[in-house]
Amino acid sequence: MSMRRPPRDPDGPLRGADNANFRGIALVIVAAALGIFLIAKSFDSSSGTSVTAGSTTTTATTAVGGTSSTGPASSTPGATNPQTTTANPGGVHVLVLNAAGVNGAAGRLRDTLKGLGYTAAAATAAKQAATTVVYYVDGFKADATNVAAALTLGADSVLLIPNPPPADAKTLGDNTVVVLLGRDKAV
Repeated sequence: MSMRRPPRDPDGPLRGADNANFRGIALVIVAAALGIFLIAKSFDSSSGTSVTAGSTTTTATTAVGGTSSTGPASSTPGATNPQTTTANPGGVHVLVLNAAGVNGAAGRLRDTLKGLGYTAAAATAAKQAATTVVYYVDGFKADATNVAAALTLGADSVLLIPNPPPADAKTLGDNTVVVLLGRDKAV
């Protein structure tokens, strides 16, 4: 007794609709894997940045929300202060002063900065100004530059805090970066 085998299909084990289903499932799996990879890659936006101040060079790592620095090594006027950088904007204390004359604008900007991870003090009013400036306490220029970048301001908007400062000492507190919100960036 011999058993006959059915004739072999030239298309292989997967025929017609089965083959199309297999290709469709494979395509969906590849697309999902590619999508997950691209999404994961978009959250990894770190890159190296070098900031030079006088004869001091500081290498910073930019992360989502910017880069932060810790305090200066010296507060001697005219001295260059090396800075240690971290990828934690929560270590950067920012004060937003409303110089725009737009009610609530500084509070909204403060909330935006907090959303980016910065430690932002309660916003307060200041003498009106047309343009937004980011001031920094000596030794915290890298922090101010990162805050300015988060606000889409150029490096020319980052300045050493003047004497007298735009707010009294009690208002300034331990903030190392002060954003003087002008009419140009008020929302």
